[in-house]
Amino acid sequence: MWSVSRYVLSGSYVGLLWGEVQVGAWVGFFGLLYLSTTFPFPPAMLLSFPSWDTLMSLWSWHFAE
Repeated sequence: MWSVSRYVLSGSYVGLLWGEVQVGAWVGFFGLLYLSTTFPFPPAMLLSFPSWDTLMSLWSWHFAE
């Protein structure tokens, strides 16, 4: 019985962590978007960001589920 509750607890903990990661990703994404509209640096610089492809693939994978 203890092992089952331990699995449930660890699963909810991972879920909480994943939720925090998602919130952090969204805050960072909208922060970058806000910065790109506020400050006069070119959007091409934002598009050439190394993890842009990674971010977009994660985004499409998240909504594909």
